[in-house]
Amino acid sequence: MFRHGERTTYRFYPTDPYKNQTFYPVGLGGLTNRGKLQEFQLGKILRENYGRLLGEDYTEDKLHVRSTDTTRTQMSALLVLAGLWPPSENQSWHPTLQWQPIPVFSKPFIEEDLLDSTYCGFRKVVLDNLPKDPAVYNTFIEPHKAIFEYVEKHSGVVIKDLLDLLNFYFILKAEDGIGLELPEWTKKIYPEPITSTASLVYGYLNYNADVKTIHAGYMLQKMVNDSVAKINNELEPPGRKMFLYAAHETSLGYLLHALKVVKPHIPPYGSAIILELHRKGQDYLFKLRYIENPLEGKIQDFIIPGCEVLCPVNKFIELHNDILPIVSKQEACDIRNTT
Repeated sequence: MFRHGERTTYRFYPTDPYKNQTFYPVGLGGLTNRGKLQEFQLGKILRENYGRLLGEDYTEDKLHVRSTDTTRTQMSALLVLAGLWPPSENQSWHPTLQWQPIPVFSKPFIEEDLLDSTYCGFRKVVLDNLPKDPAVYNTFIEPHKAIFEYVEKHSGVVIKDLLDLLNFYFILKAEDGIGLELPEWTKKIYPEPITSTASLVYGYLNYNADVKTIHAGYMLQKMVNDSVAKINNELEPPGRKMFLYAAHETSLGYLLHALKVVKPHIPPYGSAIILELHRKGQDYLFKLRYIENPLEGKIQDFIIPGCEVLCPVNKFIELHNDILPIVSKQEACDIRNTT
């Protein structure tokens, strides 16, 4: 599962000097050229590491690609595929173009059951009430009131919690990323302390155990279930080698926080979480890996808390039972569960 590449902002704040920008021809929220390169390079890293597994010839049974229903994630998926699977000699169809079409699937956000939870009613009610919990307030809000008030005063944006701060941070990050000069007042907070403060948002939004499962558990369950099906020779189609998911920083941030494998940070553009299934003799093991910056080309192996780098599948499942769901996401999101 990977984050889309660098993008332009699609939000502005009331005092934003660039609020009339259209970012032609990319548009609001569109991938920049650097963002396109990040995703293409991510695909090349995947080819370098998993080329032997996949083989040279693309067939539909080997790979399934799913994206959220935004242009930046769908385009990112296509760019990753361009780097991952250029046509083999058998499949080359153009004398100079080293590219072949590979399908990307998506669902409307209102139907999204893996990569996003925006339309989850239970989640919305819980998150709306989070600041009213004294423990949450004292841990995630009170210590950061100074930066909330500073941003609110200068930007005109109401900053109630870490999520509001994160959304404001994204505006600065996107504008800075394309070379726009940020207002003088932002130098007091950007890039620090706003980056490190906003990175605490995943602990804040995952504070409620049921919401943590909604945020991360269903995606993890899909990865585990597909792997167990592969082990038992029950995966359809049998030739499936890889699943790819094009998503957002929240998708990765929630999962990394739930797995407790990395210090709080905002997953960068083009970053990726990889869950590998290994066979060693009669044993099956998971390896959890992370690409933080595809332009650097490095893959980091995580030591899974309570286990090792190579963690037996059954032990991995046991360690994460607290976030794996026991009901459908539709049932978990039923707003009646909050009463």
